[in-house]
Amino acid sequence: MKNTLLFSFLFIAFVGFSQPENATVEVINGKRFYVHIVQAGNTLYGIHRLYNTPVETIVQANPGSEKGLAEGQRILIPIEGTSGLEKNLAIHRVAAKETLYGIARKYNTTPEELIKLNPELSNGLKIDQEIKVPVTTPVGSGTDLTKQKTDFKISFTDTLINHEVQRGETLYSLSKRYMVSENDLKEVNGLRNNRIRPGDVLQIPIKKEKVEPAKVREIEPIKERRIIDSTLLFNFRRKDTYKIALLMPLMFGDDAEFKGGVTDMAAEYYMGTKLALDSLEKMGLKAQVFVYDSKNDSVTIQQILNKPEFKDMDLIFGPFYGNNANYVADWARDNKVKMICPFSTNYTIVKDNPLVFEAVTSDVTLAEGLAKHLLKTAPNEQVILVKPKNKADQALYDAFRNQYVTNSKKKLIETSIEDLGAFLQKDVKMNLVCLTTDKSSSLAFMNSLTKSASKYSDDLKLTVYGTKDWVNYDDITTKFKNKFHVHFATPFDFDYSKESNKALHKVYRQTYNSDMTKMAIQGFDVTLYFAEKFLLNKEPREGVMNDIKLVQKGWGNGFENKGGFIFKFENFEIIKVAKLND
Repeated sequence: MKNTLLFSFLFIAFVGFSQPENATVEVINGKRFYVHIVQAGNTLYGIHRLYNTPVETIVQANPGSEKGLAEGQRILIPIEGTSGLEKNLAIHRVAAKETLYGIARKYNTTPEELIKLNPELSNGLKIDQEIKVPVTTPVGSGTDLTKQKTDFKISFTDTLINHEVQRGETLYSLSKRYMVSENDLKEVNGLRNNRIRPGDVLQIPIKKEKVEPAKVREIEPIKERRIIDSTLLFNFRRKDTYKIALLMPLMFGDDAEFKGGVTDMAAEYYMGTKLALDSLEKMGLKAQVFVYDSKNDSVTIQQILNKPEFKDMDLIFGPFYGNNANYVADWARDNKVKMICPFSTNYTIVKDNPLVFEAVTSDVTLAEGLAKHLLKTAPNEQVILVKPKNKADQALYDAFRNQYVTNSKKKLIETSIEDLGAFLQKDVKMNLVCLTTDKSSSLAFMNSLTKSASKYSDDLKLTVYGTKDWVNYDDITTKFKNKFHVHFATPFDFDYSKESNKALHKVYRQTYNSDMTKMAIQGFDVTLYFAEKFLLNKEPREGVMNDIKLVQKGWGNGFENKGGFIFKFENFEIIKVAKLND
């Protein structure tokens, strides 16, 4: 537990946050401030990163601080959005995709408390809505905090050192060596791109974290809820009739914002689910199914979880959206009920919760699968990995790189989109990997490669590896995808020509007088697989378009699907190459 506490402190120190835990607060002329007592080595840069507050704002509140800081000096950090409020409240502006549950966790409170402060939240959240949120309880106006011992125990030493670039070093390798992001290195050194040369002298910001001895903070005992009987993971107490919950965003009675979109998606998913339940009934499953309209709102989710019939639920499917799924996952863990996520969520939902099962293979796992595929099929060919232009793609880049470097003795070339032409060689088999889900980055890559490749006529033996998102980008021409044999990994493979799929499609048409959609197939596959595995205790068959292979994401965590497929463009068709992680 001590190690866990230390890790938590260090993690917070690195990422920064807008409301530090346990930081003391003072009210001056009706305005509230966090109070930071300067410790040895603190700089304005470090305090700015720690509190996520602009340096200019800190200097305005502390005239003279721009000339240097002294140990023991009292620095005031303005708390935004507190004017005219009670002294223990602040204003939070709701951002896109935020949920009541997520906001409550951010401010160390509960959805119920937020609703109590903001009764209008019973109707759901709106983007840019301003709501009251609690902040750390203030010590009181006028209190002499220089005599108080602050509970906030992280301090920074920010030092700039000079590093002369050596042959073979890149901005990426230096960022890993000094544990500083590439963007920070570029910002400190005024670099416009990632290009550096041997002999260049770079300034490196070095940070040191100091954490006070753990004895100053009471260690909470390990909670009993962290221990889950392993027999719960795949075995059920046999029942005559099981109870299944389906949480779907049907949006009954809502306005035109969702008309024809989310509602249709949920309805199609349920149509496939209903066919699966009919098949399960023929296999001998007796189940009572509860269908709930979860909308896209955490308040509605909470109301559903409080329903009497939920107390002895056996299996939960949904909700669809990752930002609300965390709330259901916590409830499922506390009540020892298995929860199935039918669509992609985020890693936090499976952390410390072995009762959560993700049915769709994540993009990170797909990236790892592509690396394994290249290691298996082209162990002696050159691999060039293109660095991402945005933070969203960094996880895919790291996943591929770590998997490849760990399992290959051959050097991996890393380059930017702008510089990839420097590594192209004719008559050499090369594999160019650009794992971006961003359309503009994909187009920039395509244009850079097309321009560079034009110098070599048809002498390039080049295969490109992208992401499944490229299939839907019309701006990436089919000619480009075909010329460079673009490969990609995807969780799904639906082949209408398979006889078993034709038979299912026929039943679907007879039942609903319409063609099967991918949403309907997902509902069919996910429901059939997990109900058959958990409730009938049978080893499920391969799905219509899913190849579900459950793997636990580390001890004490939940399970993720590692299955999937690799496809390529060839002769202006999309052809299946292999199964993922076979």
